[in-house]
Amino acid sequence: MPSATVTSKGQVTIPKAVRQALDIKSGDRLLFRVRSDGLLEIHVETGDLRSLQGVLKHNGPSVSLSDMEDAIAEAVTDE
Repeated sequence: MPSATVTSKGQVTIPKAVRQALDIKSGDRLLFRVRSDGLLEIHVETGDLRSLQGVLKHNGPSVSLSDMEDAIAEAVTDE
C-alpha cells in the first residue's frame, strides 16, 4: 500500500501509483471529505470549463448585440 509523509507545511506528495490509479493529472482539483467513521474520501474533480466548449448546439437564428440591447431597452421602458 503506497504511503506519503506530510511536510511541515501540511503538504503531501501523492504517490505515483495512486495518481495513475485515479488518473490524477497536474492541475486537477481534489476534494476531501472526512466521514463520520474517520475515513477520508478523496474525489478527483477533473477537466475544466474549456473542455465543454462546443457541447451545446444552437440551431436558432443568431442575435446581434445590438438586437439584445434593443430588446433590453424595450423591456425596461415597458415597466
